Amino acid sequence: MSTPGIEWRPVRQITGTADFGELFLDDVRIPASQRIGGEGDGWRVAMASLDHERILGANVAHLRTRLEALIALAHRRDLTTSATVRQGIAAVACRVRGVEGLQARALRRDEDGAADAGAWASLLKLAATELRQEIAELAGSMLGDEGLLAPSADMDATDAWRLELLEARACTIYSGTSQIQRNIVAERVLSLPREPAG
Repeated sequence: MSTPGIEWRPVRQITGTADFGELFLDDVRIPASQRIGGEGDGWRVAMASLDHERILGANVAHLRTRLEALIALAHRRDLTTSATVRQGIAAVACRVRGVEGLQARALRRDEDGAADAGAWASLLKLAATELRQEIAELAGSMLGDEGLLAPSADMDATDAWRLELLEARACTIYSGTSQIQRNIVAERVLSLPREPAG
């Protein structure tokens, strides 16, 4: 990143952090000794990196901890007798289990070097990140108006949900937006025709 011609401009998010940014390359020259893969092999290397980033970005372990925190929130708010809350938590719990299975399959496809491993990484990333948003939104509905306040500096359990409501938006953007993942899944998993250009 210190090579002349590389410029990184952080993009500040609603959370106040700058986990996203713009990368500008202006006549950058990289020595052959720093090249990854063979000459002309950059696209394959970039796609393999993205596949791994998508598997990691799915962060299934985070979904499990958020589910446990969601159940704890329902208990703290005395909402466990609400049919709507119970059904919402049950639906999310089922989907977390499904995403765990999907992660196992995506990892197996990747380890086996399967030709469609990248498509499975996209399927996992799409399912997991959209589920993360749904978990945060369910927590937000339990918090009501209190969930709309900005997180405080001491970061109690309610503040953690407030932050999660904001951060969960970013996860469907990084490593390729949900729309990009849907196109990959449509074309490479479901064998649907490519989307028309323009």
